[in-house]
Amino acid sequence: MELLLAAGRSAGRFRADAEARDIVVLIGWLSRLGDTELDARRPRLLSIIVDGLHASHP
Repeated sequence: MELLLAAGRSAGRFRADAEARDIVVLIGWLSRLGDTELDARRPRLLSIIVDGLHASHP
């Protein structure tokens, strides 16, 4: 995961402060949801996580 993040950072696509551990923690948080809630929310929550990785462009 760190290699993918590093490549994204180098390309200017990902935030400079994004770390692999951040992603692991966020995904771990998703695993705490019950199956029904996770099934309903997974696409949107993962989209929010991925969008949050994007580097901002002023």
